[in-house]
Amino acid sequence: LKPQNVFMQDDNTLKIGDFGLAQTIERGKRTSHVGTPCYMAPEVLQKDAYADAVDVWGIGCILMEAVTMEFLWERKGMLAGQVLTEPIRAASLPSQYPMPLREAIAACL
Repeated sequence: LKPQNVFMQDDNTLKIGDFGLAQTIERGKRTSHVGTPCYMAPEVLQKDAYADAVDVWGIGCILMEAVTMEFLWERKGMLAGQVLTEPIRAASLPSQYPMPLREAIAACL
């Protein structure tokens, strides 16, 4: 997921779109590596098998970008797979945002 694929309707309902690369797959782990690298979860970038949880990573990147108005990994000068060696903690995120929001973002990342 990336911001360009999230659309808001007139009633403020969010929709996900742009499935140009979508394909039907069997249940279980996936191994294809398509999409925008800066929003890919570390396991995808590292070419490991992955599951649906990688979309949650994208949501975390989108939320972080929305609240900080900065591209999450660009400011570090790296891709996500090069950045994360351990989980992100809510307390390490910008303190001007409410703790529940920081916890939600950290849970996604």
